[in-house]
Amino acid sequence: MNTNTDKIDNNVPKIQKVPDFGDKESDLLMYKYVPLKMPKKAPLVVVLHGCGESYNAAGLASYAKNTGWIKYADKLGFALILPTQYKETDLLSKALLRSEGMEEITIDPASLLKMFSDWLTAIEKAGFAQTNGLRVQVKALLEAPLNGPEKTLSALISGLFTEVNGLGALLRSGGVEMMEGYSKIVGLNPMRCFQFYNPERRRRQATSILRMVQKMEEDYKIDEQQIYVTGLSGGAAMTPVMLALCPETFAGGATIAGLPYGCADNAIAGIECMKGKNNSGTTPDTAEKWGDLVRNADTIDFKKSTDKKPRISIWQGGVDPLVNRLNANELVEQWTNFHGISTSVDSDTGGFLGQEIVDDVAVHRKYGRKVGGKEEVLVESYTVIDMPHGLAVDPLNGCGERAPFILDFGICSTSYICKFWGLERV
Repeated sequence: MNTNTDKIDNNVPKIQKVPDFGDKESDLLMYKYVPLKMPKKAPLVVVLHGCGESYNAAGLASYAKNTGWIKYADKLGFALILPTQYKETDLLSKALLRSEGMEEITIDPASLLKMFSDWLTAIEKAGFAQTNGLRVQVKALLEAPLNGPEKTLSALISGLFTEVNGLGALLRSGGVEMMEGYSKIVGLNPMRCFQFYNPERRRRQATSILRMVQKMEEDYKIDEQQIYVTGLSGGAAMTPVMLALCPETFAGGATIAGLPYGCADNAIAGIECMKGKNNSGTTPDTAEKWGDLVRNADTIDFKKSTDKKPRISIWQGGVDPLVNRLNANELVEQWTNFHGISTSVDSDTGGFLGQEIVDDVAVHRKYGRKVGGKEEVLVESYTVIDMPHGLAVDPLNGCGERAPFILDFGICSTSYICKFWGLERV
């Protein structure tokens, strides 16, 4: 059993790095949190961070604490896996790695400059002039000290990619060369997003996460019937990937500002999905087509197939400017269809079971079947009415702490998710 604990701030929980989890080719790191008291058959929750979250021990521990997952792991006796990224091949991520002191890497500014310069030249040849902001951001990044504060580098990279993303819609009229360059730049992934939009890499990362689950099952007495996955934003886009590819492993999932499975197969489509433009081109336009993507997924489970169907809780901010609320609607359509139930009232096959206002801030909708007079909720959704992009916590009532994209809205999403999974009895 691994006992390697990273040195982190005393104010955040001690999470442990697991250097060897059986996947030497992985581009992910594995961290875990194991409460002092766990039952003999303990549940396990995989927590996937959003884009831009720190991938060192302190950052992950703060994220797990601020979202409430540490508290509920201690309270209810379940373990956590905290996957994160670090073995990126792009130069920008390597610069961040070096700034965090994780490994010594030599960055080649000339190669990075050439990559952007070639693309900028192509844009200008096509007659576009909106490149000055991008030039300024590239220059600032290249002149930044690589051993400087992480916040400085992150801010520069954030500014750079704001400029890049701002050019996206414009470049659609620029032809294949423009879009290939755009895809290459966005595909660098310096913001540490899980690769939900890259078919090959999302499958590779899903396999790595499965290996982490397997490692926990080897080291602890994990209840294989109570393994769950949740994520915020980019992690929430990866969560349906895990449920679709690994339905025998995961009993359920929860997305917070997430995307439906299969909405994108490249970086550009991923950005379009975030904007809610999922019904154009080749993306599905009906609940059945969304459901087919899950049904037809080439699963990678290590366990024997029993046709299990994971349950899912879907959370969305009502005024989210980054992930359009239409994605939550399509997640509901996808997973109700996958379960063979309707989004309307249907007593024969199951369907809409009702809605309620929760904690005066969120609309809760339930979908499922009535079995023996009791409701079996298979899919649920929460729309936190006035919330922008982020995860809802309730610090006044002991749930989480405010932080970037962790928002005090008087409702504890983590608690309600635990209840939905059956970890905390209502």
